[in-house]
Amino acid sequence: MADALVILYQKAAEVTRKLCDQHCQNRGPNHCCQAKYCEDTREFARKHYGVELQDTGHEIPFMGPAGCTVAPHLRPACSLHICPIQWGKGLGPEIDAAYLRMHCEVLKEARAQGKVPEFSV
Repeated sequence: MADALVILYQKAAEVTRKLCDQHCQNRGPNHCCQAKYCEDTREFARKHYGVELQDTGHEIPFMGPAGCTVAPHLRPACSLHICPIQWGKGLGPEIDAAYLRMHCEVLKEARAQGKVPEFSV
């Protein structure tokens, strides 16, 4: 049986990626990626899934030619991040409300599984 949290993070990453592509076009893909977030991801994957992530050799540890090489459920802060919402500007009432529902659904399942990220999302 598929893990509900893995599925929810995958869906969230697909939604946030589309929104980032639409609303962060001037900055380019992966513009929010920073090595410090990779370290949070590394610790989360180790602690909650027993996975040791391997660096790619890029200055951003998990960046590959097509973007991040880490599965969405192992990088919760990245999978749920959308700049305009995280920084309080929003994307409009309907998108913001849909994002909040999705975000809450993911974190509800994360709590149920004891896999809530310790860092802010």
